[in-house]
Amino acid sequence: MQVKYKIAITLILTAILTLVLKMVLYPPLVNTELRTEFWLNKTYAHADYSIVVGGDSRIYRGFSITDMEAELSGDFRGLNLGYSSAGFSSNYIDFMANHLKLSGPRFLVFGLSPHTFTDESITDELLNQYSNVKGFDRYKGLYLSTYLKHFAPYKISDLHAAWTGDYTGKVKETFYENGWVESDQNPTVDSVALEIYTKIFTKVKVNEEIIDQFIHQVDSLHQTGITVLAFRPPTNPKMVAVEDSLSGYQEDELANRFEAVGGIWIDLPVNDFTTYDGSHLDSKSARLLGKKVGEAIRQILSH
Repeated sequence: MQVKYKIAITLILTAILTLVLKMVLYPPLVNTELRTEFWLNKTYAHADYSIVVGGDSRIYRGFSITDMEAELSGDFRGLNLGYSSAGFSSNYIDFMANHLKLSGPRFLVFGLSPHTFTDESITDELLNQYSNVKGFDRYKGLYLSTYLKHFAPYKISDLHAAWTGDYTGKVKETFYENGWVESDQNPTVDSVALEIYTKIFTKVKVNEEIIDQFIHQVDSLHQTGITVLAFRPPTNPKMVAVEDSLSGYQEDELANRFEAVGGIWIDLPVNDFTTYDGSHLDSKSARLLGKKVGEAIRQILSH
């Protein structure tokens, strides 16, 4: 009996300590349960959105759906369907379109970075990873993680950062139900991302066949009454120079082809935005991007 009493006291004290830590500390920088819940809820979202935005990590980290919606009057719900290293394969474009509601104004918005048109990207590994989660693992991620995520363990480095306030080199993330991951890092650094993309595009080039198929699908989508928009996700000007010089990406040519099949291209001045790592927008710029795309959609609706 005494042993059971001690165990009960230990559990109660542990729960109290956990609650206190959760109240005073920034959430763990890596919360596996939270991430699983986020990606599964995103992947298995219902098909009842009027606006779906897709692309790679420059979209899922760099596009605020909330700020886009704030520019629109009426019942417009948006979903950020960006995935890390996503490419515009036929399957991914269909996946985006299948999340749109069946009636009313419908918009597909594509964030077209050079890497989204490479053979490497159209394997869509992260999307397929979560699309293939089955059975209890899917149930756990969709329904139990909402509770389990609150008890995610802390690493010693997390506790040190929370105690000292020094998050140098660490990306703070906030996960939103609409598919956006608000991301910031202090201090910002661009050298690592530039080195990574220089290595990537030294070996990998844009595949014109993927672009041809993309344009064909845009044409088909437009014919069904879906309004299709696209833009190049803003990034560091140095990154743009690297991509343009090494990847074989011809933005002006792609924009012209996109508009020729009924798409609407949004030009975005790079200098209006800032990244936290040389590739991905910080939270302030991600909100600005959502706002600008919302303004473009509002203008379309007013005509």
